[in-house]
Amino acid sequence: MTLGTIALLLSAGCVSVGTAPSSSGGPSDASPSPSEPAPSSADQAEGVGSLRADQSGVWKSDPSSWSVVLTWDPPPGVEADHYEVARNGRTIEEALSQTRLVDGDVEPQTPYDYAVTAVGADGARTASSSVSVNTHAPPAADARLEGRFAMKMHITGQSGLQGGASGGGMLFLYDPACAKGACDVTWSRKGRTGSGRLARSDGTYDGTVHAAFQIGSCHGGTLTETLALTTKVVEASVIHGEWRATKIQGTLHESAPASGCVTATIDWAFAGFIQT
Repeated sequence: MTLGTIALLLSAGCVSVGTAPSSSGGPSDASPSPSEPAPSSADQAEGVGSLRADQSGVWKSDPSSWSVVLTWDPPPGVEADHYEVARNGRTIEEALSQTRLVDGDVEPQTPYDYAVTAVGADGARTASSSVSVNTHAPPAADARLEGRFAMKMHITGQSGLQGGASGGGMLFLYDPACAKGACDVTWSRKGRTGSGRLARSDGTYDGTVHAAFQIGSCHGGTLTETLALTTKVVEASVIHGEWRATKIQGTLHESAPASGCVTATIDWAFAGFIQT
């Protein structure tokens, strides 16, 4: 290729020489800037100190007394504007100015995980500090006895019957005499007439009820019997926000004297669970 040919090609733009043009139309010699590093947890300030979750030693049956008290110290070297508190992964306080929180939205026999984060006036956040707690349970004796219970009935003794009796399943109904909490109840059996009041004493309910039960008359009719009944609450749980009896047990002495017949008696032991 002659010098004349090279000059012709250059003038025609067939060969590029030197620095390539930039996208803006002019030459560029700037190198790409490195990307900013993503902030890591190591860049966060240390979280709050001495985080504690306290509760009273014995919980009462009144739901207004159920609470967990969180306390902590401000984070070292950081001036916190406010604190965020989460329970089981959900925020329950977004802008708490104090280093103490009373959480009254808790239930007995429940595990809770709390996390506290300090936030500065500029929005900078510290690392989260966490604590776990398992809440106490009120005594079963303090539970409210209410509702329908499916009972398993076992005969422990009988006398004066023309034919032997046997156990089985029954439904007992307990209707409290008060609007809330534990108190005396009215007892009845589903499918039978008659009811009676049982007086409460520390989780045990006693009373004498006159109602039809299992013993019939000499002619096969229904009798109004005398039932000496004792019911004890042995297990409880939270039902519809109340501390309620869930398992009961007890005894029942049934007697039915009738004109012209021998007095008959049956002794029962029973246990069962609430039907919700």
